[in-house]
Amino acid sequence: MATEPTKLTNTIKKMLTKGLTASEKIELSEEKPVTHLQNKQWESDSSTHIKDQVDPAEIWNNIISTCWPHERKVACRRRYLRIGYSVAAVCLVLLMGMWTVDYFTNPYITINASLDKKLTVATLPDNSKIWLKEGASIRYKSKFIKNRDVILTGEASFDVTKSSHPFRVHFQDAQIEVKGTEFNIKSGNKLAEITLYTGSIVFSAEALQKSIEMKPSDQIVYNTVTHEVTNNEIDLEDYDWRSEEYRFVDKPMSELVDLINESYHANIKIRDVQCARNLFSGTIRKSESLEDVLDKICISFNLKIKAEKDSIILY
Repeated sequence: MATEPTKLTNTIKKMLTKGLTASEKIELSEEKPVTHLQNKQWESDSSTHIKDQVDPAEIWNNIISTCWPHERKVACRRRYLRIGYSVAAVCLVLLMGMWTVDYFTNPYITINASLDKKLTVATLPDNSKIWLKEGASIRYKSKFIKNRDVILTGEASFDVTKSSHPFRVHFQDAQIEVKGTEFNIKSGNKLAEITLYTGSIVFSAEALQKSIEMKPSDQIVYNTVTHEVTNNEIDLEDYDWRSEEYRFVDKPMSELVDLINESYHANIKIRDVQCARNLFSGTIRKSESLEDVLDKICISFNLKIKAEKDSIILY
């Protein structure tokens, strides 16, 4: 997808003021115009010397005319040669030079989870393990040991090997930083959910003024649109989906049904309010079918099942 000159200019401005997120840097470096400049710079004759006196306006004009020749007249009319943009162009050229070397000598490795609802387990170069849910993906640099940064899309659980080098996971406009621990991140379009199993992690986001330190059983839900943070304390047995089964002790039926609805993409409802308060203790294997799970619940509480439009009613 090609970026328009105005959008690229705004990206450069953000890079010079607030800085870009890891995903934004990757997106910028993979744009066709930028890739073209990277390849051209990489393949150029190293014996060619840069002029002693470089006109920033000329650099910016060359970038515009090379990447978007049909936009040159419009660019001139819109005064792209203002001093601020010229300085940005110089910085872009310098940064592209640095990114070019990094791009070819330290490329990204991508791991995509399968779409068949089976877990994808990956081991990183530092021996950290990642469990990826269906459709999730991670990216990290091939030179990983001293720069343990991972970019996550979707949901994954992490078991991070302890090291003096911080381990960072970037998602949306946020990140968490650890040195060795177990946690889960579910990164959606609007909400990001971070659950800590063991150890401690530090959560931060561009829009937040301070970082949040988490302890085991803490869960943070971060709204990437409103930038609101909700703190919860949860039962880890419900959220650690890496194991083969759920184990419950005095679990309220209402909460159990919520978990089943999420796990099986179902719409189960409890008709009796008193029944919703009943406590369930037992084990449910994650490989069990929805029908078998409901049979187990109905036997435990002497309930019946009936289908009603798009819902399953327990009564």
